[in-house]
Amino acid sequence: MLRINRRHNGKLLNDFFGNNRSGVPHPLVVIDEARYQMYKDNTVLLSNMKRSGIKTSNTCDGGVTSFSIIKCGKYVRQFMDPTFTKNDSSEVIDIVDVKYGYLFFMCRTSEFCLMNDANILYVGEPNLSKDYVILMLSVPKISDFVYTNDMPIWNNTRDLNALKKFKKSTVKGKDGMHHYGSTGLCYSFGSKNGFSIDEITLSSIVKYAGDESICAQHFKHFIHQNLLRTFQSIDCILPGLSRRLNISIESMRHTSTRTLLCRDVSMNEELSNRHNPFIVSSSINVDCRTRDFHCEKDVTYTTIMVPLQDNMMNHIIFEFKINDHVSFRIKCHQKSCFIYSAYCMTHRQLDTIGEKCMNLSSYSNKRLYCSFRRSYERIMFNNC
Repeated sequence: MLRINRRHNGKLLNDFFGNNRSGVPHPLVVIDEARYQMYKDNTVLLSNMKRSGIKTSNTCDGGVTSFSIIKCGKYVRQFMDPTFTKNDSSEVIDIVDVKYGYLFFMCRTSEFCLMNDANILYVGEPNLSKDYVILMLSVPKISDFVYTNDMPIWNNTRDLNALKKFKKSTVKGKDGMHHYGSTGLCYSFGSKNGFSIDEITLSSIVKYAGDESICAQHFKHFIHQNLLRTFQSIDCILPGLSRRLNISIESMRHTSTRTLLCRDVSMNEELSNRHNPFIVSSSINVDCRTRDFHCEKDVTYTTIMVPLQDNMMNHIIFEFKINDHVSFRIKCHQKSCFIYSAYCMTHRQLDTIGEKCMNLSSYSNKRLYCSFRRSYERIMFNNC
């Protein structure tokens, strides 16, 4: 079981509140040397992390990062070698048959770039000279770990048409000017940063439009069923991992207890049982691509899952840029998933293959966290 000291992490999360707060928390899950030895054969170990190119005009931008590859586990080396020996980064890697069914990217907790970043929150009590942090975990077949025969199937035409009737895509326009050159359709559910303050609750957190409609319940149920299997498969590989991916959002829930903010930082009842990590937002993405490599100041890991679809050949290609010479382009089949640090791993969704190809995503960004923090401080000040 992944060992986490809740009081230790709670204390550190408190550092991001109050007058002396610095930045926003980005969690990185720590494992010790003994546990790393259990996973090393399926792990690509990175080092010499550097961050550059931060766009000061965008307060959520994390620039781009680069790493050196210092070790590649024996069970993933066969998939990685083609990329590591070419400069054109043109090859797409399919790890569907990787032994034991998973692939990690990790680096040491002692990376100078991490230790000197005010936003980094180590989840655990790291030995900074010996331990490791998880940067990415890919699971090419969740059916290797959980039962999937009863999973819902997305109808690429009918379900999309129904979704369009009560939801608007958060990706605006087709000129690639949105979010690092993103195109496609993105339909979001849950909580987001608002642009006004509720006079009664003093909160600037709102729900995405259409969330309260009767039609939305079907799609929420679909998302939650798939994310549940995603988190279960992750926990089969590293028990307890899924609950650490969103620890900063968990802290928002606990902080909001006994305030009206608890209504804003809420989740569907289906995700309220003890088997599920706490999430406040998720998206259905259709034909989404991102032009520009980037990192973002998110406050959680990002979770991506490709559900079953009636267009059986549909899949996505996701790309992690390791450095100027090496990119890792991964083919993500249906019933595959991966989690990654969007703040530490330079990334983009390179392509979607097939008609009206969809995938699910879940993460929380800096804007939501800052909105919660300001809302909470207003409430506390008003109650003084």
